[in-house]
Amino acid sequence: MFDKWFSMSIEKIKKKYNDILIDFDKVPKDTIYQRRASFNILWDFFQKLILDVGVELCGLYRESMKISHLNTRWNKAKLPLSSIENPPDNLNNLVNRVHKLRGGIQHSKENQEFAPNSNELNDIRKKCPEFLDWILDVGIKFYRSSKNFTLPDYFSRIISYYMGEIDIILSNYGTKKIPYVANYMYLPFVIDSSYKKIIDFKEKYEKKRFQIHNLEDIGQSDLESLVDLIEIVSKIKAWEDALLKENICPKCGEKIITTNTPFGGTPDDPEPDGIYHRVGCEKCDYYIDSDTI
Repeated sequence: MFDKWFSMSIEKIKKKYNDILIDFDKVPKDTIYQRRASFNILWDFFQKLILDVGVELCGLYRESMKISHLNTRWNKAKLPLSSIENPPDNLNNLVNRVHKLRGGIQHSKENQEFAPNSNELNDIRKKCPEFLDWILDVGIKFYRSSKNFTLPDYFSRIISYYMGEIDIILSNYGTKKIPYVANYMYLPFVIDSSYKKIIDFKEKYEKKRFQIHNLEDIGQSDLESLVDLIEIVSKIKAWEDALLKENICPKCGEKIITTNTPFGGTPDDPEPDGIYHRVGCEKCDYYIDSDTI
């Protein structure tokens, strides 16, 4: 973990990620293919950096982090980091911006229209050193403070982490209908009860997680509930990623498509004012990315 990772100086650790940015600088950005290649280098920078900090400094499970797409990976790492310092809005927005660009490129067949332009790529590149400095600084502070954690501290933090995961799941899929992704995980007779456990857990621990201070505050049922929750959440995230790779909507099971809807224009000047770009389900409200161009 940390001690092995930081047998290097902080300068050498930063160099490891700065070298990725140097590779970005070397790639021309004149054609769509060059810009796509450039973007993939930035994508790797964020993916690798957040994975390493999440695992090495925050103690998150590597396999769970590796199967997560960028936004989920960031949300997982952000929870322990936020116990030290909330990420600045501009850095939080930076990760979301990169994630959306990736979604648009990955799922769009009209690549030439939606590849990042060179100005956008360079703007993201310009902000990377600030993100690198912040996440390493706060990650190191979290690791050092975690050495003094007690079991109740760990338990409370794990619950808080998974409460954040629950919020993401319920925001994506709601509570009224069992999402399609659950059908991949369980036999029909246990789908309802398993998905309902997520909602029940959130209701039970919304306040209780702040009342855990001693070992006596953690009962056997708390441990069993947490183990169940970790299994359910992990499976949902894994199957969600698997379905999205096949362009299948994890909410309803229909196809993920890219639509580009022009708007504006007049009979005298039919040229549209812009295009509404959306990558999402063709049937329901689930979407990966949307933007006005």
